[in-house]
Amino acid sequence: MLSPGDLRVLPKDPGIYLFFGRGRELLYVGKAVNLRRRVRSYFRPGQRDSRLLQLARGTVEIEAVVTSSEVEALVYEADLIREHQPIHNRALKGEPPLLYLKIPVAEEFPRLEMAGEKLPDGAFYFGPYSSLSQVRLLQDLVDRHFQLRKRPGSIGATPKRACLNHQIGRCRAPCAHHIGPGEYAELVAEVQDFLCGDEELLLLRLRRTMELAAERLDFEWAARYRDRIGALRRLFRRQQVRRFVLRDQDVAAMAAAEDRLEMVFLSFRQSRLIGVHRHRSHDVKNDARVFEDFLLASIKKGVKPPAELLVDRLLPHEADLELRMRREAGRRVRIRHPRRMPALHLLKMAIKNSQVALDWS
Repeated sequence: MLSPGDLRVLPKDPGIYLFFGRGRELLYVGKAVNLRRRVRSYFRPGQRDSRLLQLARGTVEIEAVVTSSEVEALVYEADLIREHQPIHNRALKGEPPLLYLKIPVAEEFPRLEMAGEKLPDGAFYFGPYSSLSQVRLLQDLVDRHFQLRKRPGSIGATPKRACLNHQIGRCRAPCAHHIGPGEYAELVAEVQDFLCGDEELLLLRLRRTMELAAERLDFEWAARYRDRIGALRRLFRRQQVRRFVLRDQDVAAMAAAEDRLEMVFLSFRQSRLIGVHRHRSHDVKNDARVFEDFLLASIKKGVKPPAELLVDRLLPHEADLELRMRREAGRRVRIRHPRRMPALHLLKMAIKNSQVALDWS
């Protein structure tokens, strides 16, 4: 945890930042491409925005979490805002802080639309999202990889001329009858899988379609799906945004210097980041015991302890620690040392953030 006077030690990586008040209340959650530059901008001399001045003056402590990309920061920012509803997130935005994407599936050829609230209208809603930029980013990804139609209005019996969106590969042109209702419904299902984060199901669906096309000897169509699968795999690797399996997990790591230990504990519920907890100790000689005590204390602080705790090292009293955590949590908490994605990605995130804290004075 940092004070507003320590911002020079913040990393230049992408990530999220949290501002806390005197009573440890969470005031604001934000995202950044460059954490140091973004957070320092709130406290620069000559700040004239009264709302930003109020936030800066009320901030006593700052937490920062490094992420692997700006996209990941966008998603985790939304997670924390939805979980904690910080008052300044609403006060500092001129628009509602949480937005939705929706697909009105009752329509024959539905579009992906933005919504300011979730209504009981039979549409599929996705979100909420914390910023307009996040919604626009997801819309752009859907445009490039799935090509749902853009223009409102009904699709008539007489085909129209395909618009520019079709020519640049951003629409499958149902208005020009280039795609029928059945195939378009499959496309909508793929978008739902994508926005729900079910990447495995989406790729499985695409592989089946590719194989069926190959069985029909429609090799051109099979090649199109092969290319889409490859593009989406690259996208998922680049974003590293969890959502493979919705799980409750806590993730912890420790970094050591000559004079101190830095520990970080990240809490995920339904694969959404809901909390960050850090601890510093100067008892370097007893690092294993200190880390085990930190894990137990963090489990006790948590709400609805998870079934899994991912840690970055083997613990000397692991079986005993699991028993102690079971007594505290009221359920079994299994300690894991992941070696495969996506759990490994979460662990790497915790490791990175424990190492970053070594630079904090």
